[in-house]
Amino acid sequence: MGETNIRGKLIKHYDNPSKPNFWQDCADNKWESEGFDLLDEYVLPGTAFIDIGAWNGVYSLYAHAKGAQVFAIEPDTVAYTEALENFKLNGIERLLSNIAITDRQNMTVIYNRKGEFGNSESSLVKREGYDSQQVVPEIDLEYMFALFGVPRNISLIKIDTEGSEAQIIPSSVNLIRSLNCPIYLALHPHILSQKETRLIIKALKECCNMERTRYMIHDQMLLFPKNIHYGTSSN
Repeated sequence: MGETNIRGKLIKHYDNPSKPNFWQDCADNKWESEGFDLLDEYVLPGTAFIDIGAWNGVYSLYAHAKGAQVFAIEPDTVAYTEALENFKLNGIERLLSNIAITDRQNMTVIYNRKGEFGNSESSLVKREGYDSQQVVPEIDLEYMFALFGVPRNISLIKIDTEGSEAQIIPSSVNLIRSLNCPIYLALHPHILSQKETRLIIKALKECCNMERTRYMIHDQMLLFPKNIHYGTSSN
């Protein structure tokens, strides 16, 4: 077990030998610092943070350290096991579930290269060289909210699912429009087809205020649902 101070928050974690520098990189702002910036900006004590595609739980751990209630989803069983250990080390009692968020209730397959599950790149999209697979339950976003009793005082939703955004976003237009919180969305144009990307953008235009969208590096966006009523800044 290790402990790392990330922006003034002491995070306990499993030291994964395959990623020996990861936690120090987080502390030194060398790993996705823009994501931590958004958590600092929006996540408040007593609110809920939704982490879809939680990987090892790093953002959830930080949100919890800031006083948020955490609801996390990670379909990769290897990554889920590491995240669960990290949750336990930090006394997180909120939800962490080993399922995939898509557009239906069923079973689905996630893929990765042989021996590389747990590396943050597992995907529902079958890519070249992704010859290993796991079978996991899948549910849609609205059903997840109902099933796990997600409260409405959400401060931020993070969606980073290596390609299944093409299923999640178009099927969740009504839910997203009703939310009163920003959404941190990672797109993956190297995984998605042009048609899938167009469908996502079309759906986002229906439910989000695209004029307020903040574009960041690595094809990541901060989106504001059309019904959001707090925060008037367009920065």
